[in-house]
This record gives sequence, structure tokens and C-alpha cells, in this order.
Amino acid sequence: MKKLNFGDVHVLIVAHDKVTAASLKTILRNAGFNSMGSVKGLADIKTALDEEPPDLMICECPFPEGDPGGVIHALRHHELGSNPFLPVIKVTSDIRAAMESPNRKEG
Repeated sequence: MKKLNFGDVHVLIVAHDKVTAASLKTILRNAGFNSMGSVKGLADIKTALDEEPPDLMICECPFPEGDPGGVIHALRHHELGSNPFLPVIKVTSDIRAAMESPNRKEG
């Protein structure tokens, strides 16, 4: 089986919890991802998307300032960032919040 090369894939990690961010970075680094950026709040996502557009965004939810659904909606509707097709993975330890999230419907 051919080994996948993730070395050139840039991942943006959006996590308010330091342990979650560190854990995700470790998992990704062990899988071969080398280019990672991280932000701690929803307000910082726009700056990160403008500075170095990622190939993948992994977003912890919910955030103290709310669900990232509005950010993902803006991304999908060309109001934020340069790639409306950016893959977004949401991670949570709160299954109830994930099931009630508005962007389950928005992609």
C-alpha cells in the first residue's frame, strides 16, 4: 500500500482549550502533517484564513463565544476566506452540542 504524504497539507486548528489543541497537533504530526497553524477563538479565524489559507480546518466546538456555525456559513457563502469548499472537521466532547449544531444542515 502506498504511503500518503501529508507534509504539504496546511491544517488550521481552531481550539479554545490548550489540551485539545496540543492533542490534535500531536495526532496530526504523528500522521505526517507538518504545516499547522492554530487559533484560540472564533474571532481569530478570519485573520488566519487571510494570512495562510489552510487546506483543512479542524474546529473544536462549542466555543465559549458560541458555535462556529456562523463562521462555517460565512465560509461556504464566500463571505470569509478564499475557498468555500474548505474541508471543515468539527470535534467535540459534548455530543449534545454536536447534535444541536445549526451547521449540520449547512454543510
